Amino acid sequence: MDYPSQEPKMFGVYSVTGGIGKSTLSLMTTNVLSKWKKTLLLSFEGAWGLKHYFTGVQNRRLTDLVYSYLAEPEEVRKKHLEEVPKEQTVGAFFLAPARTADEWQELSAEELSGFLNALKAEYPYLVLDFGRELVHPFKELLLGCDYQMLLIDPSEEGRDRMKEAAFELSDLSHPLIYGRYPVGSQVLEEERPDPDYFDLHGLKMLPEEPSLFRQGRPPKKLRKDTEYFKMLRDDLKELW
Repeated sequence: MDYPSQEPKMFGVYSVTGGIGKSTLSLMTTNVLSKWKKTLLLSFEGAWGLKHYFTGVQNRRLTDLVYSYLAEPEEVRKKHLEEVPKEQTVGAFFLAPARTADEWQELSAEELSGFLNALKAEYPYLVLDFGRELVHPFKELLLGCDYQMLLIDPSEEGRDRMKEAAFELSDLSHPLIYGRYPVGSQVLEEERPDPDYFDLHGLKMLPEEPSLFRQGRPPKKLRKDTEYFKMLRDDLKELW
């Protein structure tokens, strides 16, 4: 598959609403990008279920690696790079998430960005899966990503939650905005937003796709013939 020959990129995935498939979007985005170049998914909300979909799972926790890197950057860079398959130019990898959000409180956005820049030396694409609470330093990190992938619940309740988000949509530099109703929700026709709402924000509804974390044991491989995968592939290719 042809892929864009560009410098490393960071993709931040975020939703102010839970239960609408944000981690699924992170995983599917990683899967699409990994067909073009080596891609690393970092979960900042402890989504352990993601690891079932990867063969390249780093054993060290994300926060442990960050703090070690800040203390001994050259040593950690050397040890980390030894674990990365040099001959592999494509593929998806996953770094074990933090234990709790509190582990991030002592970090500045600059320190975390420095660590991520070091990862870019081996992973051309980084996908950052953010939790709903954009605690420090995650807001700065999300806004600093090359592309922000935002998942919105377009129901009246979901739109109200967006008004309480820690940022304005206008703050996003290169957003890709998708819509999806919460799993199992019954949205009345009169509660659905006016089409102008979609046009205003460039919002596209994602095709129906079962949540990857509500099916019991995860499948060994993700299907790549679904409308969901094809939409993401086409949208991401257009970025270049």
